[in-house]
Amino acid sequence: MTESQAFKTALLDPNKPAPANLNDGHGRPANSRFNIYRNNVVTSLIRALETGFPITCALLGSKHFKGLAIQFVRMNLPETPVMPLYGEKFPEFLYHHIPQSADLYVSDVARLEYTIRLSYHSADCDGYDWSTLGLLSEEELSDVQVTFAPAVFLITSDCPLYDMWASSKIDADSTAREAQSVLVVRPEFDPYPVLLPQSSLAFFLDLKGLVSLGLAIERANKVQGFDLQATLQLFAQHQCVKNIARPE
Repeated sequence: MTESQAFKTALLDPNKPAPANLNDGHGRPANSRFNIYRNNVVTSLIRALETGFPITCALLGSKHFKGLAIQFVRMNLPETPVMPLYGEKFPEFLYHHIPQSADLYVSDVARLEYTIRLSYHSADCDGYDWSTLGLLSEEELSDVQVTFAPAVFLITSDCPLYDMWASSKIDADSTAREAQSVLVVRPEFDPYPVLLPQSSLAFFLDLKGLVSLGLAIERANKVQGFDLQATLQLFAQHQCVKNIARPE
């Protein structure tokens, strides 16, 4: 084990002594100082999770959340110096460490909260000028591809995810398997979630996968309840699209 690995192992395990080569200013083992440092690191990371997942914390309760956060932190040090992005693996951790079936939905709420942060730190871009869409010929429309803004993300869930995020609670109705899909958008400075109709999900995924607009519309029209105009209006209203053009 390298010195850095030994340091990391000791940092994450409160039962391990300070690394053997770590001394204080007098050449003595720095056990006390290392314990203080170790505690400060863990406390700071727990606070970062509480800050980054406030709705998840509210759903679980502060005590339950903190217990899970301690377990997670001791298994996952930050992989990037950008602390606002700490906790990428936390939703998956929650999915595997929450035994109550109803609370499994909390992991989807955590995914949504993390994705909102990810959207906030994504690259800026100018929104698409939708007036130019009407200038394209029928042939051009069938060939163009839609490029979404870097800050746009999709979260799909088997639970009423958007409703739970909006109400910040889980009630009896939340146990129903009512699937909802959510777009995270950022037309200006602050990202927010938007409910994407389930009938528009396949259409969005096709466009995201660079299927031509014409073919995506043809496929989507076979989906019961799909409304092309309403879906495009949703994209336009929240500035989801960066460009619509023929592939180069």
